[in-house]
Amino acid sequence: MKFDGIKETDIMESLNLSDNLSSIFESGEGMGKSGSFFFFSKDQKFVIKTMRRDEKKILIDMLDDMIIHLRKNPHSLLVRIYGVYTLKTKIFGSVDLILMENTFQNRDSANPF
Repeated sequence: MKFDGIKETDIMESLNLSDNLSSIFESGEGMGKSGSFFFFSKDQKFVIKTMRRDEKKILIDMLDDMIIHLRKNPHSLLVRIYGVYTLKTKIFGSVDLILMENTFQNRDSANPF
């Protein structure tokens, strides 16, 4: 996160539950075959996607290599991952989530590619 100038407070502010409720409920409407869904934070800075347990394990296994790659290649087009979380709720049980940058907001508007 520090490479992109994003602070933990930025994430907490963007993901304020009461500000994002409508996005969360709308996200279920477009659920794909996998059963995963995603939504944008209200300020459009982040994308949140649900993950299956096997996807989470694969991602965590490759995170160190991704970090090394992004440090060596700061202009890489790979999406930046800001967190992998498991939410535990009484209604839905455990839900695995990934928090990513919104790539629709260009990092460098002068050179989007």
